[in-house]
Order: sequence, then C-alpha cells, then structure tokens
Amino acid sequence: MEEFLRANYGLLTHGVELTSAIVGLSMYKKFRGSYVKYFIWFLCAVALIELIGSYPKYFIKWDLYHIIENTLIEENYWWFELLWSLGATIFLSWYLQQVNSIAYYKNVIKYIRYVFIVVTIIYLFKDWTAIFYPDSSFIGVTGSIVVVFSAFLLFLDFLLSDKILIFFKDINFYISSILFIWYLSTTSLVFYEIYFDKADWNFVFLKWQIYLIANMFMYLSFSIALLCCKPQNK
Repeated sequence: MEEFLRANYGLLTHGVELTSAIVGLSMYKKFRGSYVKYFIWFLCAVALIELIGSYPKYFIKWDLYHIIENTLIEENYWWFELLWSLGATIFLSWYLQQVNSIAYYKNVIKYIRYVFIVVTIIYLFKDWTAIFYPDSSFIGVTGSIVVVFSAFLLFLDFLLSDKILIFFKDINFYISSILFIWYLSTTSLVFYEIYFDKADWNFVFLKWQIYLIANMFMYLSFSIALLCCKPQNK
C-alpha cells in the first residue's frame, strides 16, 4: 500500500480532479443559466492549479531542481496557501452566498468573507514569508471555518424555506454537503503539516491516505451531482 501511494498518489488525485472538470464541462450547457456554471469554472481552475502546483516534481524530473533549491519557492506551500486556502475560500463563500435565498444569511456570509480577507492581509503584512513554510496554518484554518459556516447557513436556508421539499433535487445541497464533509475531514491535518517530512513516513502515508480518500469522495461526488441533478438557481 505504501509503495502504491508513493508511486500513484499524484496520479490518482489529479485523475479525480480532472474527471470532475471534464464532467463539469460536458454538463456546462445544462447549467449555463445558473450559478453552477461558475462552480464548473472553479473545478477546471482547481485541476489546473493542482497540476501547476506540482512544479517541484517537474523540476526534479527535468534535472532542474537546482534552480529552486534553497529558495522560498523550493516547496509548493505558498502556491496552495494563496490559491487554495485563500482563493478557494473566497470563491466558495461567494458561491454559497449567491445560492442562498435568505438575504440576512447572504449578508452574513459576505461580511465574514470581507473580514477573512482583511485579517489575511494583515496577517501577511506582518509576516509575508509565513506562507512559504508548512507551520503556517492560520489561513488554512480560518478559510475552512468560513467555508463550513457558509455551507451551514445554506443548510439553514433549506430548512427554513420551501426548498426543503425538493432538497434532494438541488445540486447546491449536494455541493454544500460535500464541501462541509471534506473540510471537516481534512482541516485538522493542517495543524500537523509541520510533521509532513520524509523523516516520518508513517505520518506522510497517513496524510496521503486521508487526503486521497477525501479528494476521491469530493471530486467524484461533484461529478455524480453534476450528472444527476438539474439547475435550481437562475
């Protein structure tokens, strides 16, 4: 199992991400009149971000690692900190805000997102190099809280409106549920990122297993939801 993960972790992860992007593009015509089209764009962006974020492997493969060795970008922490922990949080909270039908909840999500952006800017202004190191968990944890809370407010929207009668047909219910489960399952790993080192392969493999299961669940579930559901929000 360990040798399998060592050899195929990246391939499996990129595979499910690319699958969800391809399914999204194939279903784009069905959802082009709803906010889901933006989520499809997001899935395509994630697949591209993940491929580019594997640049350390490319430098090693092409025997060019000496170019980034002993520099701040030697590892890809900064890339995912900015484009996933920060970028994905901003987009997903915006998306969940748009598909929420209760004005008060929409405003709450909007202002929480603004607070998150301001606090992140202050955090980076105090120590902009923090994003280059694995012990920087502030943005990842606060971003997860923002997304989970936004998804929770969407659940309340379903409970307090007529949408509860057809929630099983609404793709946004599945998107929010999948995100809720994924963030709850993986956020705690951020606190242990500092231990993600080849000197402790037991933790490395444990983290790979958790992320692989979580990612396969998330992206394959997105694919199924896109295939089976109909657009609800125009």
